[in-house]
Amino acid sequence: MASGFINGIIYGRQETGFYVDDQRFARFGSDAEIRKLLTEADDLTDLDGGFVLPGFISIHTHLLKNSRKNTSLPAEEALAAYGIRMNKAGITAAGSEDFTGPGWQDAMDLFMRLAYQGRLRVRVSEQCRFRDERDYAAFLDEGYGAGIGDEFFSAGPLQLVLNDEAGTLCYTDEEAETLVRLAGQFNTPVLAEAREPAALDQILAVFRDTVLPGNPLGDAVICGEKVHPDQLDEIKRLGLYCAMPAESAKDAYVLPYAADGIDPLSLIAADPEGVERTIEALTAKAARFIGMGSDTGRLQEGYLADFVVLDRDITACPAKEISSALIRMTVLGGEAVFEK
Repeated sequence: MASGFINGIIYGRQETGFYVDDQRFARFGSDAEIRKLLTEADDLTDLDGGFVLPGFISIHTHLLKNSRKNTSLPAEEALAAYGIRMNKAGITAAGSEDFTGPGWQDAMDLFMRLAYQGRLRVRVSEQCRFRDERDYAAFLDEGYGAGIGDEFFSAGPLQLVLNDEAGTLCYTDEEAETLVRLAGQFNTPVLAEAREPAALDQILAVFRDTVLPGNPLGDAVICGEKVHPDQLDEIKRLGLYCAMPAESAKDAYVLPYAADGIDPLSLIAADPEGVERTIEALTAKAARFIGMGSDTGRLQEGYLADFVVLDRDITACPAKEISSALIRMTVLGGEAVFEK
């Protein structure tokens, strides 16, 4: 069944309505044009002047861990409930780190079961953290290269956490390079988490020899606060995707994020001079960061109809009103998963 949405203020577009078919944006146009496309069997939603944005994307979280906080619910029910909480914040997709090494199958089975039941509520790209190349090779031997899964849950990049809380490197140079090359053999990007300059230097040395021109696999780094200007220049030269904690992400090239945060509007409000830059970082750029850039993150024909409707245009209202904007509706594949 198709559906139409009219009477909206659509971010980055002049049209006021759009038509959704087979879970994707099929047409944008005037209210009258959208009405003409509908049959008696189709739904029509009046957005009542709401501000339409692509659904927000959380680029690095821990869904299983976060969902179990302050609850006695079984893991499956807790994860489903946490997805609803994310929808209330306007989030429609996430990059999540939920398993490491042996035992990854249990987490994989849980996510895939919820996806099959239609209860996952957000699209998840699993950031696959492995310390040992043998464990990662066993994972790949099971067929779980990047993108394997369905539209709601899929295996994502190999995640390398390069230093521990004390700042000590977790891998030798040879171990890091072996894992990066192994991922590349299976067309899988690497997401390297480097909280200290020495760890960032280590992975940049590996990426210099492994990242292809244009970074077609989408290799990425998550950095801490202590990034030297020459390191950021090297990240840009290599074409790596890059994210830092929001308070440190002052460069337009860098994606801001809040660790385990599920309040995207607070990130936008924190930078009132760069509202549209932050919106782009939380949508189109975030989708690319987690490997979903060709499917979601944009209000564009052919893309999945994942979007959020706010009660005001946050690109035009006074800066002090951004944090008080309300989410009226969150829509996933053309179907409302949250309504105020």
